[in-house]
Amino acid sequence: MTTLKERQEQHALELVEIITGKKHSIEQLKENVEITKEFIDVFNLKLADKLSSEGNLYYACQTGFPFFNIYVVSKYEEDFEEELANAKEGYLWAYVYNYDNPGLSEFGTIKVDKDLNRIY
Repeated sequence: MTTLKERQEQHALELVEIITGKKHSIEQLKENVEITKEFIDVFNLKLADKLSSEGNLYYACQTGFPFFNIYVVSKYEEDFEEELANAKEGYLWAYVYNYDNPGLSEFGTIKVDKDLNRIY
């Protein structure tokens, strides 16, 4: 039996493959998860504490003023099918930190390109 984290990791690999058209190994994903965690820690320790306590998997990030986009796999497996359908349309679930107004930071679906850069 697999753990929720293992299922989230496999789901993240599927999402990335749908968006980028490239297969990645579980080792590449785990390395990217660690890099993402480090980036969040350096960026804002309170944010890192908040995000890590919620049970979601943060597997990649991208920044472009005024947003810091952190790509997320939900802790709720019932959301996985919707996340896959959204990815096929070029959308990923993310926590979007708003540099200009942190109070407006929130989870949401954002459009990305094949390099996981936010389009809008």
